[in-house]
Amino acid sequence: RLNMPFVQLVHYVVSPIQLLLYIPFLHEGAALFLKQPVHYSFDEITTMISNDLIGAISTLLYINLCGLLLWLILTPFLFLISYFIGLYFIKKMSTKFNKKDESKITA
Repeated sequence: RLNMPFVQLVHYVVSPIQLLLYIPFLHEGAALFLKQPVHYSFDEITTMISNDLIGAISTLLYINLCGLLLWLILTPFLFLISYFIGLYFIKKMSTKFNKKDESKITA
């Protein structure tokens, strides 16, 4: 009973938003859980990897886990907000389409 084109549309709309929020979630998650701001540039990351691969992987993995934990904490709230916004628009569209269907039936 799912409308697959609508699901794909939502997926295509949300994917760029997720990519745009990736870096801010890493920074905020690290600042929240590590108690220190993390601002690695691309050059610093490549230098870390070339000097100490295992240390770089563990540092970057821990920063990613902090960002993921922040994402998991905020997801229920973001879901509720998007659910109610979507519900509002679906109800508005359904009443609009129902009025069109009723006008065709009476005509």
